[in-house]
Amino acid sequence: MSDQAERRSPGSGSARKVLQLLFSFDDRRTSATVAELAEIGAIPLPTAYRHVALLKDLGLLEEGRAGVYHPTARVMSLARAAQQSNSLADLARPLITEASAMFDETVMLKQHSGDAVVCIEVKETDQAMRFTFQRGRITPMGRGGSGKMALASLPTEARRAWVRAHGTPALEAECELIAERGYAISEGEIDRGVWACSVPVLAGVAHPIVLTVAGPDVRFDQATRASAPHLLRRYADRIGELVSAYTL
Repeated sequence: MSDQAERRSPGSGSARKVLQLLFSFDDRRTSATVAELAEIGAIPLPTAYRHVALLKDLGLLEEGRAGVYHPTARVMSLARAAQQSNSLADLARPLITEASAMFDETVMLKQHSGDAVVCIEVKETDQAMRFTFQRGRITPMGRGGSGKMALASLPTEARRAWVRAHGTPALEAECELIAERGYAISEGEIDRGVWACSVPVLAGVAHPIVLTVAGPDVRFDQATRASAPHLLRRYADRIGELVSAYTL
């Protein structure tokens, strides 16, 4: 049993499943049928119907075209509250803007949450052809530069336990290498034609934070690719210093 499972509050199983169903929606899955939600959540179809009915009653889901549901505008207030209360994004924003200008590419700050990493701040380049990303968008744990860097940044035992439960021996070996060298590279792994480099801001903690630069792979020549981890780490270290000073 995982540490996360051991920490779950007793008697909260039903509420958790309702929330997990709501969290099935993101910027890539903006609507779904009840059958699709049941499959995603690995729950019986009648249970999914009950959960959807409850979320409808609370004004969090509504039916668009027949049988297809999507979140309502009511959830946006939660997103705004999370963004406004996230002091990490406020602290890091000037440095992320500076890093984006230096690379002339999109730079993102992401934090581990559950089985994903969530973008908490982003600065896109002004170039016409660019990698676009939104605050709140998730990247699966263990995928892409950000997902692998976050996984590699978990405490060793937590990382190995996660890989045993969700990954492969190859992923475990790759994360060991990433943890040792201190950066992760992704080339078209999630988004075609995109090259990305990620470094840790806070590592060895329960919820690692990573800094990522990403853009069209044709703009990253060999010299830029070689220097990116070192340059990005400078900004990650400065953000880490700010966070440490703020939390003391």
